[in-house]
Amino acid sequence: MKKQFFGVGIFALLLLISGSLQAQKKDLKPADYAQWQSITSTAFADDGNWFSYQISLVEGDGWLMLTNVDSGDEHKFMYGTNPEFSSDNKWFAFRIGVSEDEARKLEKQEKPIQYDMGLMNLSTAEADTFKMIQDFDFNETGSHLIMKKYKAEGVKTSGTDIIIRNLKSGSNQLVGNVSDYSLNDAGTHLAVVIDASGKLGNGVHLMNLSNNSTTVLNSDTASYKGLSWHDEENALAFMKTKSDTIHKEETHVVYAYTDAANASTQKVFDHTKNNQLSDDHRVVDFAGLTWAEDGETVFFGIKKWEVKEDEPEDTSAISKLNKDLDPTNVEVWHWKDAEIQPQQEVRRTQNERDNYLSAWHLSNNRFVQLEDQQVEDIDLTGDHEHAIGYDPHPYEPAFREGWNDIYVINTNSGERTKVLERHENASSSPGGNFILYFRDADWWTYDIQSNTHTNITDGIHTRFENFKSISGRENFPPFGTGQWVDGDDWLLIYDEYDVYKVWADGSRYEKVTNGREDEIVYRQTRLDYEEDHLAQDQPIYFSKYGYYTKDRGYARLDSRNRLQELIYESRMISRLDKAESADEFVFMKESATESPNFYHAGNSFRNPKRITNTNPQQEDYHWADDELITFTNTRGDKLQGRLLYPANYEEGK
Repeated sequence: MKKQFFGVGIFALLLLISGSLQAQKKDLKPADYAQWQSITSTAFADDGNWFSYQISLVEGDGWLMLTNVDSGDEHKFMYGTNPEFSSDNKWFAFRIGVSEDEARKLEKQEKPIQYDMGLMNLSTAEADTFKMIQDFDFNETGSHLIMKKYKAEGVKTSGTDIIIRNLKSGSNQLVGNVSDYSLNDAGTHLAVVIDASGKLGNGVHLMNLSNNSTTVLNSDTASYKGLSWHDEENALAFMKTKSDTIHKEETHVVYAYTDAANASTQKVFDHTKNNQLSDDHRVVDFAGLTWAEDGETVFFGIKKWEVKEDEPEDTSAISKLNKDLDPTNVEVWHWKDAEIQPQQEVRRTQNERDNYLSAWHLSNNRFVQLEDQQVEDIDLTGDHEHAIGYDPHPYEPAFREGWNDIYVINTNSGERTKVLERHENASSSPGGNFILYFRDADWWTYDIQSNTHTNITDGIHTRFENFKSISGRENFPPFGTGQWVDGDDWLLIYDEYDVYKVWADGSRYEKVTNGREDEIVYRQTRLDYEEDHLAQDQPIYFSKYGYYTKDRGYARLDSRNRLQELIYESRMISRLDKAESADEFVFMKESATESPNFYHAGNSFRNPKRITNTNPQQEDYHWADDELITFTNTRGDKLQGRLLYPANYEEGK
């Protein structure tokens, strides 16, 4: 009897405590909004052991968290942003800002915020602070960290100091007057542009990070810019300014090294000496430099080179009258204008920078202009052997669809082949073998080598045009595509619900998801944006969205074409990320009543572990809820709405 009475007493006490806690909950007031947290930038270490995330408040000072996903150890850095891990998983770097009060104070004083940088050793948890660091980058191997300082006051050049930190030895090397720097893809070499006071010592230097040696690639009193490394090879290109007394603007000399560590591989393009450009064109810097995939061609932009003109002052009466008029109140519209006046105003800066993409072939020092007044916009194919060019002129003015005649341009010869008429756009496969386009509710490929068009979805009994789209356009747009596979054999194509592997030659297809049956929309989720294609025999990840349930999650297609559901719940599940060198994952989960938080999962996705804890104060407040309502209208259409309940809702009231 005593035991029974004791149990009843405990139960009654718990009821009293529960009721007391319920009574203590508060109504959410506008003044409470300021403390609400959101997760902004994140970083996931390559080995999957560490996760970092930035907490931002509606009002107030945010912070950066660093969490060990296995042990749960946490480190908090006030005012921290921009988390970044070294690729060897030994170091963690981040930007350190200032408090909101300090930021407002600097704004009133019209002073810029200047940041510091934090660097933490992940094995020892020791952290250092580096003052006045504008930007920072780890090299690919994780052996070095490059830190860019702020430019000192009164310095008229664009150069500033950078610090090269050897992370193994802890030593720092200062390099002054650096206006730009760039690391090669392998992380072994650092190219720096020197912009010194008085221009003495200007040039491009190459630093070998493995032995700390420096080579001066070029030096002059001119300015240098446009550092560009090849994505894989140790090839480097840059520009040097050149001017004369005849023209208004500067032109540029282009330098290219097929092996930056070998000075004998230097090639120079100087159109003022070799006459490969017409006298009225120049090389511009704002188009940048791009290496072709084979490392034997460099692409850059050219533009009209305007000559200086001495115009005598016009003292006529009409000239005086024009000076008195306010030109901002006068707009001249013409019905033949390709762009209406407001459009011209918005695109003024863009139009001023219009240039013609051109190719410089290093092996034979041959120049090929790819763009001109007719074909004024081009995209290089995946292998850079060709380009897709657009000619809108036959269809201008155009205000809804942007029709074009589309050409394939050989970047070696400049030869053009018209492949489509009155079409909006097209894209290239990563390997450069095919042009992909959507026409007449089907997907088509154009084989560049055989000059043939193929309807690759003709035999698939589904709709690839987005018939749910209401755009007022002439044709429905497509539901879209995913990535191509390495080698250009097939690509992923979407219908309303599902994803298909479709072969580029139209020979076959495979339906790889089963969303239509349960009205679940599948779409590819890219986990590595550095790769422009899918690897053969590697898993493919898909997002899942219940069109009528609003459930969300992810699925994986393995190398044997088996589709596996990883997670699927009545919540918003997003921001899936994978560790680069381990089968470890993080993703974010949230709902109308559940604050957004990140979870860590292994390859099976069983029992995900929550690794963040945002808005714990939510428990102190009455909280609203919602309900999905599905109904049918008088026309028999299935429709949905969202019913919102007030906080502290009592049924019947």
